[in-house]
Amino acid sequence: MDRRPRSHRLAACGLAASLAACQYPAFGWEDLMEAGHEAYLHGQHADAEELLLEALARADRFPPDDVRRVTTLTALAELADAQIRPEEAETLYRQALAAAEQALGPVHLDLAPLLVTLADRYADQRLHAEAAPLYERAVVLLEAELGRYHLDVATALAGLASAYYHQGFHAEAAPLYERSLEVLELMLEPDNVRLADLLAEYAGVLRATDRGLEAVAIERRVLALRSAL
Repeated sequence: MDRRPRSHRLAACGLAASLAACQYPAFGWEDLMEAGHEAYLHGQHADAEELLLEALARADRFPPDDVRRVTTLTALAELADAQIRPEEAETLYRQALAAAEQALGPVHLDLAPLLVTLADRYADQRLHAEAAPLYERAVVLLEAELGRYHLDVATALAGLASAYYHQGFHAEAAPLYERSLEVLELMLEPDNVRLADLLAEYAGVLRATDRGLEAVAIERRVLALRSAL
């Protein structure tokens, strides 16, 4: 076994250059992940993928409750995103979520970022029916652990409200927008563009639920926010 410090072993491989010369058996999972991360940061995506796939092969041999497989799959998903391979990234994020559920159970707080990431991807593709249940799960997990007045909770609520709004579920969306805006307006700068976008959707909900006078005031505020950008 190579007993040199990890940093020396990684340096001997040039982090990403001449990887074929490196003896993978001498590397542990952490070594491979660190080298893969460094390669990613240097834009050496092919080398990063090779290292992360080897790390995943190691992680596949760990017990089912070991979260290192989740970490590896998430890193591969982020790499696929960086390489503009959205379908592969989505598959990897779904695998990471399944692995997290197996390792941590279905109601662990650490599932929330993966749920929101997947939901955001579906929302960006206008697949709002697919996004909504993921946002719903994330809201339940986040609010139970972090309470109502937390930016992550408000952000997930905003995503859920938007998913409902775009499906025409206006009555269900309205209170979610209100809960989200209550927190976001406390925590964000008053001219933050996120507020303008969310308020614009909220105004649409108000109009759809016969609250047109309220919508007019909101729309004026949206115009003021956007004209200030």
